[in-house]
Amino acid sequence: MKFIKIFWLIRMNARKTMGGDVATSLKFHPNTRPMFVFLVFLCAMKDTDAGLNPVESVLNNADLLSVICCEILEGSAWDSKQKCSQYLLSLALTTKLVSSVTLDALWRKMEGLTPLLNIFPESLTSDGLRVLPDFVTEETWLRFDGYAGRIRALSLDKGSRKKYSPTIYLRLAQRNNILLPNLVSLEVDASFASNHSIMLFHGSPRLSSITITMDPAPEPAVVSTAISTLSWNVVALDTLSIVCPSYRAPIKSNQTRPVLTPLRRILPPSSFTPFRSKLSKLSIEDYPMDYDHLIALSSLANLWHLSVVMQETVPDTAGPKVIGFLSLTSLNVRASVIMMPRILRLLPRDILRKLSFEDSSGKSYQDRCEAMQEFHLQIASHYSLNHLELSYKDAQIPDNLHASSRTVFQPLVFLRQVRVFTYDGALALDKTTLKGCLSSWPLLKELRLFTKHSVSSTVLPHIAASCSDLVILALPIKFIPSEHTKNSPVMSHGLRRLVVSTSVKSPVTPTTVARYLDRLFPYLSVIQGDPSWIEVQSILHEVCQPVRCDQRQRDKDGSRSGS
Repeated sequence: MKFIKIFWLIRMNARKTMGGDVATSLKFHPNTRPMFVFLVFLCAMKDTDAGLNPVESVLNNADLLSVICCEILEGSAWDSKQKCSQYLLSLALTTKLVSSVTLDALWRKMEGLTPLLNIFPESLTSDGLRVLPDFVTEETWLRFDGYAGRIRALSLDKGSRKKYSPTIYLRLAQRNNILLPNLVSLEVDASFASNHSIMLFHGSPRLSSITITMDPAPEPAVVSTAISTLSWNVVALDTLSIVCPSYRAPIKSNQTRPVLTPLRRILPPSSFTPFRSKLSKLSIEDYPMDYDHLIALSSLANLWHLSVVMQETVPDTAGPKVIGFLSLTSLNVRASVIMMPRILRLLPRDILRKLSFEDSSGKSYQDRCEAMQEFHLQIASHYSLNHLELSYKDAQIPDNLHASSRTVFQPLVFLRQVRVFTYDGALALDKTTLKGCLSSWPLLKELRLFTKHSVSSTVLPHIAASCSDLVILALPIKFIPSEHTKNSPVMSHGLRRLVVSTSVKSPVTPTTVARYLDRLFPYLSVIQGDPSWIEVQSILHEVCQPVRCDQRQRDKDGSRSGS
């Protein structure tokens, strides 16, 4: 309530300053995340207890205002991006400090240079391209510099640059060699990244993250020039991503996804040698690379995160046992499971802490189960992972191989330090296997098992008793009409999110399921599943949890009256 009062007082201050129309757009949105509400409440509580006015405690705290602005911008889940920006524009019209912080938020991430160039009077060539006017006042330049200094992330695609004449970059360079002094992140297509105009952006001293977008079949000379330019021109480069937007874009039913050129035909393995002491994060998730490229990347001494997709070819020679990757702790890879033991041999033992793997072999379960087991044994014996995600989505398990799938899965039970575990497909899950996992993973915080084989809801009390830190659970659960739903233990487990791939079917009712879950997981806030689970969540939120709160209040009032 104090937070709502504080926000209301801010609106009152806005009404006094700019009038009622501005203040009405500064609304506390009901979908604001709980952590944001708690943060504002905590800061305001501290300052108001010290005798400060709640309005002053918020309006004079730049860090807190920045959090508010970021929350408003991220409100696009319930409002359009344009409407969220309008909220910030209204907030910018309150006080000078609020205006400065709000403008930082509005200009922090830009798509194209059009908003920045709109500061200058409009001037066009005969072809309709935007140019700078012949004369620009010093006042306009100062205003341009002020807004340019607020930009932290910039995205430049081919479409946005077609509106500008190439001369516009030369005119901007006459004013400053560094166009955006505080730029941290840059996304640009390969053709512009290989153009001399890119120097205006590379000179930013804080530029550390670059994303290069390319076509499915880019010109090798263009890509090679763009990559080599980064190695010597971007001093603070730390993160590099190479992506293909047209490959990632959603496709219609009558369309096919474009075929990507393998990385070997675009860039030789030696292209990454100049980054040996620079890069700490590298992502090439679209263009498939071969084993030689991976060996070349292993020489990057400071690389701690790598995300790649591998070609479906197994090297003929064994090669050296360990090449490098001396700092790699996080690996995200899409490849054939047959290649994974060879890939992991490039890494020293006990270095990985996070591994995400998606099998792209497309083979039947019978043809890859041995490779899967070898891969799982290598994971369990070589690394103390705390985050593991494995996906075998298209592996159909015949009825006579259900026990085999559990044997293949068994080595993963010995990952004692795992905190986040996801396994998608290729497992005939049963209650015994699940209980074995839970007993071996006491530190588990997130468990996601996506299989076509469901387990009985009688396993939920065991989950609550074995994994006290679990906050997210995704499991195919089959609720059955039984006495256990009525006589289940009353527990205070902290589970917050439940994802269920099965339906609530008769004779089990949503009321019975909600009551059963509430006895085990009283803090459950989100249930995801098919429409049958909407009613279960509604009963939890509108009946079970309010009744329990009322009873706690009665007990508290009774203890006071008794004393």
